[in-house]
Amino acid sequence: MLNANFKSILYTPELNYYLVLNHLLDSDMQTLDITKKGLILQDRNIKSCPLTLLENDLTEIQTYCGYSVVDSPVPKAVYRLTADLILLSNITQLTIKFENNDTL
Repeated sequence: MLNANFKSILYTPELNYYLVLNHLLDSDMQTLDITKKGLILQDRNIKSCPLTLLENDLTEIQTYCGYSVVDSPVPKAVYRLTADLILLSNITQLTIKFENNDTL
C-alpha cells in the first residue's frame, strides 16, 4: 500500500506550483481561495511524494512516498471493466452458464 497522507493534488503543468490537500474537493467548487483555507503552495522544483506520483517515476515514488506491505487476505470480487471484459480477484473456480443451459 502506498504511504500517502493526502487526498487531493491540484496541479497544472503550466504553473511552477501545486497544492496538496488532506481532503477531497467539492465537485461544485470553481474557485479556491488559498488565503482563507490556510493552504501552502508547493514548489515543483522540490521533489515530494505527490509530485513524483504526477511525474509517474516509480523509483522516485518509492523514494519519496514509500509503501507498506499489507498482510491481509485478498477479497473475492468480480469487476466489470467493459461490456465484454471482467476482472476476477481471488476467484478459484468459475462456472459459465450459457443461454441454452450448457455449462463450461
